[in-house]
Amino acid sequence: PIFAFLKGNIKYLIVCLPILAIQYLISLKFKNFLVPVGIGLVGLIGSLIGMNWSNIFISPYSYPSLMAFNAKLDYNLYVYATIYFVLIMIAAYVLYILKKEKG
Repeated sequence: PIFAFLKGNIKYLIVCLPILAIQYLISLKFKNFLVPVGIGLVGLIGSLIGMNWSNIFISPYSYPSLMAFNAKLDYNLYVYATIYFVLIMIAAYVLYILKKEKG
């Protein structure tokens, strides 16, 4: 059962990566700690409210909930999560490079 547990944990890690990237991107932009926390909370609550929406895959904050509720999906959640993660991290890297004050 340990390998099934590890497989499930890796799946949750993959679907949480876009949220981590978004929070990192927001934290690069704002120096206040509460702004990324508040935006993350609003994103989580908003995605939970819109769980029955047919286009919920647009919101990366919904991916862990969709996986936890075993939602029947017409798309691969892991592919969307990976694409979102890569695109957001590229944007965060570009913003970090262009930032005048680093640190």
